[in-house]
Amino acid sequence: MGLFHHVTASIITLAFCPVSLSFNTCPRINTIKLPLHNHPQLRITPINHITRQQPHSIKKTKLHSAITLENDESTVPAKPTTTGTTQSSKTPTTTTTTTTTNLNNLILKTALPSMLNLSIIPIVNAVDTFWVGRTGSALALAGQSAANQAFFTFYFIVSFLPTVTAPLVAAAAGSGDTDAARARISESLWLSNALGAAGSALLFFFPQRCLGMLLDANAPAMAYAVPYLRYRCGSMIPALFAATGFAAYRGLLDTVTPLKVSLFTNVLNLILDPVLIFKARLGFAGAALATAISEWSGGGGCA
Repeated sequence: MGLFHHVTASIITLAFCPVSLSFNTCPRINTIKLPLHNHPQLRITPINHITRQQPHSIKKTKLHSAITLENDESTVPAKPTTTGTTQSSKTPTTTTTTTTTNLNNLILKTALPSMLNLSIIPIVNAVDTFWVGRTGSALALAGQSAANQAFFTFYFIVSFLPTVTAPLVAAAAGSGDTDAARARISESLWLSNALGAAGSALLFFFPQRCLGMLLDANAPAMAYAVPYLRYRCGSMIPALFAATGFAAYRGLLDTVTPLKVSLFTNVLNLILDPVLIFKARLGFAGAALATAISEWSGGGGCA
């Protein structure tokens, strides 16, 4: 029975599957060659050994085989080592991290001056309101507020140019076409002058109608708002000119120059307000004239 059992187990193993249920009495098979249709021969070499267990016990053993292809005398190239793969995969990650850090620094460097510039612009109106309030006339203060509101209403209607100018200049400068960037800036400045002139003419020649949406025609503050608005409308052209110039600088990723111009404009307005209101005896209209002069200096400095 012992010899018959050995022969039977060997025939079953050779005929059906190289990996099978093996009894503790099975002999160790060193090499099995199985010819396959349209394939090179497969040499299956068992690696692990069948261990002897307790008597009358059966163990289901998995045979981990090393399979090699034999096709004439060619061999399968070895796979790249794990170390080389790890080192090559670290390079793109490091490059991406460096690029992201540089981009974040550039955004922060560009955004901070712009934020400071936007926070400085409202100071112009605050300074004017402070000095007009020092005159002691409530009607003058009401007329100044109405005139400023009318001015900024028409200003924001035509102030779409800076929003359009910045991306156009950035696209031209990014592609290295400086002539196209200059052309876009020139076109935007020409339009800002034309629209600013039209807005100034409307505010100067028809102040009552412009103020009619804010004040009644017989309102006492109208007598103060009309002369203030006529002085104030003189800053429409330089205000648009400066805003368009600031947008062009932002398109070139230069946000420091607009900040310097805004600081200079506000400091000049701060100095001229008391001089023109009290020293020149222009009263509340001196605040509007001081704002117009400072805006013209800002537009010239931006140019």
